[in-house]
This record gives sequence, structure tokens and C-alpha cells, in this order.
Amino acid sequence: MQRKHVVILTLALFAVLIVRTQLALVQADGVVVGVSTGNWFEYQVLSMTGNGTEFSNGASNFTVDVYLVTGSLVRFQEDIRYPNGTEPIITGYTDVSNGSSEAERSWMIVSSNLQAGDPVYSSWNWIINKTVAVDGRETNYLSVENAYLNNSGQSADVNATMCYDQATGVVLNATMSARSLSDNFQFNETYALIAQNVWTSLPEFSPAILAATILTLTAFAAVACSKKGKAAAP
Repeated sequence: MQRKHVVILTLALFAVLIVRTQLALVQADGVVVGVSTGNWFEYQVLSMTGNGTEFSNGASNFTVDVYLVTGSLVRFQEDIRYPNGTEPIITGYTDVSNGSSEAERSWMIVSSNLQAGDPVYSSWNWIINKTVAVDGRETNYLSVENAYLNNSGQSADVNATMCYDQATGVVLNATMSARSLSDNFQFNETYALIAQNVWTSLPEFSPAILAATILTLTAFAAVACSKKGKAAAP
């Protein structure tokens, strides 16, 4: 009988551990990371002008590869492809909580649970204007004018229109123009998501659902053990 109780207690503790792990994914300020290690997102560059290396060479498309997620910090690589065949790879990161970043495009990934009226990052003044359905997915729309941006230590005045996938927090399409406040660097670009490996993946049970399932099985096990004990009693 004691052995049966140990098994039931072990299952219950395992379920509690899963729930605690799930809650740990949500930061204290409500931030939820919507991407995972191994996710990638490919963008086609529709237009690009500027006086930086990437813009003068006319990149044709680029891919964002997520290689590590730690808390609210998302580390990724940008694989930029040029018409001449060169493909430089730039490594960077973005903290989806406060927006601190070291990346070519620090605004590519935000928290996945944003609503209209929320800032994209806690320390930015870029505010989600509204949430609309695009191709059956909830999308956060954002438009800013003359907004201040500090990207990788470079300050700029920015005009931008963006759409973020609400479930993952990833940019779907963007049009942006920026002018550096410290030198003569400026650029204009428009790009759109053309491929990814997230939405076509097989559905997975969330830890919360798995925990509920284990608790249910634990209850059934307890009832079964009780009935078996009564049946075995003289």
C-alpha cells in the first residue's frame, strides 16, 4: 500500500513541477517569449536604399535564425543574401522585455502576448495601435513617426509601419526609414515574411495541458488503488 502511495505522490509532484516550469516562462512583467530555439523566419526585401554597406549592395533577402532562448533574451543570426552571391552572417540578440539589443534589426522579435496600447518593449515608446486578423492569424499593427531609436548604440530618428504576428511576436512585414542623429547614415527599407518553420509544425501539448493530464491520471490511479485494496481485503 505504501508503494502505491509513493507512486501517486511522485506523479502529483511531477505535475506540479511542470506547472511551475510553465509559469517560469512568463516573466514578472507579463512578457512571454513566443519563439523557440531552431525557429527561423525568411524575409524578402521589397525595397532598400541607404548609404550603409547592406543598403548600397542591395540585399535581396535575409533569414533570422533563433539559436538560443534564455528567459526573455532571444539570440539569433541574420543570414543576409546579396545578388552577387555573398551571404554574411551577423549574430545578435534582443531582450523582448526591455528591448536591449545587439543586432542589425533589434525590433524583429517582441513579446508574443501584446495587445493594442502595449509598447513593443518596456523601455520603448513604440506602441501597438491595433490588433487585426491577417490570413487567419491575429496581427499587431504598429505605426510610429519621428520616433527615437537606439539600435546597437546608434541613435536615430525613425518612421515605421510594422505588423507583428501576435502568437510569436515576430515581424510579418515592415516599412522603415531612419536617419542617424550622430552621422549622415540613413536608410529606407521594406520587407515581408515569405517562409518560416513555426506555423506549419505539428501541434504540441503545452506543459499546462500535460500537467492537467497527469493530475487526471493520478486521480484515476488513486481510485483504482483504492478499489483494488478494498477488493483484496478479507
